[in-house]
Amino acid sequence: MHSSTSSSDATAVGARSTTARVTVLLLVAIVALCVVLELGTRMVVHGMSNTLSRIRTESTAARTIAATNGGEKQMLIVGNSLMLAGIDVGALNEPLQPAAWRGVRFGIEQTTYYDWYYGLKRLTTEGSRPSAILVCFEPRHLVGTSVRREIFAYYLMRTSDTLDVARVLDLRPSETADLFLANVSAFWALRKEIRKNVLGRLMPSLPDLTRLMTRGGGSPPPNIDDLLTAGRPRLEAMRDTADAAGAKLILVLMPPVDAAYSQALRQLGQELNVPIVMPLTDQDLNPDDYEPDQYHLNAGGRLRFTQALAHDLLEVLPRP
Repeated sequence: MHSSTSSSDATAVGARSTTARVTVLLLVAIVALCVVLELGTRMVVHGMSNTLSRIRTESTAARTIAATNGGEKQMLIVGNSLMLAGIDVGALNEPLQPAAWRGVRFGIEQTTYYDWYYGLKRLTTEGSRPSAILVCFEPRHLVGTSVRREIFAYYLMRTSDTLDVARVLDLRPSETADLFLANVSAFWALRKEIRKNVLGRLMPSLPDLTRLMTRGGGSPPPNIDDLLTAGRPRLEAMRDTADAAGAKLILVLMPPVDAAYSQALRQLGQELNVPIVMPLTDQDLNPDDYEPDQYHLNAGGRLRFTQALAHDLLEVLPRP
């Protein structure tokens, strides 16, 4: 009996040892897979996507803007697809050059106020020191209450702001965890972009179909009272971030924007010491100035808007 019991114990010990080895090997394999996915994403994905490559390049340029005591001053220009479509930075810099100013663009599609409020906090914390910051929105984007989740978390959010973002946006615990993971992991943040890129290669006509499905500007613009009520504390908070970095905050209202907003917004800008410029309103533009979606400016509209913006900026930018 003793021999039989010893044999059973030895068999049980051997089984547990085998299970432990298999478990360890499985964990090692999972960790190795995670490392490969993370490194592969960081090394490969930006080269596969023109959009992600541009975002990374512009993000790096924005982070390396240095303070200047003399000579040419740099202004950081941030915004979403309206800014990307509506402002030709090269053409903007030409008339600003005699005034010793040069713009540096950093745009991410589908972003609104909170994306860039926290984005400016991260950029300035990491050492970006522009002399001026141009935030380019249409009115709805100033009062928006969302962020572009994973892309925002990876490129624009500080890790230390995770809980604050969750509180402001009233996120569920699972959404907060997703935001944190996207902040620290390139694969987690960009996995949807990877899928989109793969689908785009398999279905080349998908982007055209997507544009047709999302045609138009979406929800109606806010009324002026709501815009002023929500816009005041938001502009104050963004101004304080810019002031702390030694930068002048300027709000550029992109089309579509109604001229009826003009007087009230300019007054708000004066009260907050935040210039609010409206280079061209809906009344200044024609349908021919827009892309087929009638929301983003085309090449002709971009040229008109850029020229008008340069004129307005020469009036409000600090002189060297």
